[in-house]
Amino acid sequence: MYIYIYIYICNPQSYLRFVLFQANGVLLAEAIRALVTDGDAAVRTAAAATYWALHQRYPSEAEAILPKIQPPQQKLIQRHQPAV
Repeated sequence: MYIYIYIYICNPQSYLRFVLFQANGVLLAEAIRALVTDGDAAVRTAAAATYWALHQRYPSEAEAILPKIQPPQQKLIQRHQPAV
């Protein structure tokens, strides 16, 4: 409990990041993994876009999700990487 308060006081952005991925990181990874295997191409494209939006905001957490996804779906995600 005290770690949450400490992180929040020191840096509210870090607190949000900590809570988001501590509680929902697994769910988010599972959702992206499920959606990139969907039969509908529009859903797969939206899942890839979601991954890259997450990557833009939280790169290290997004990169931790990618190895948990099967190689064909990793390629799909990488194909949809936005231009820098």
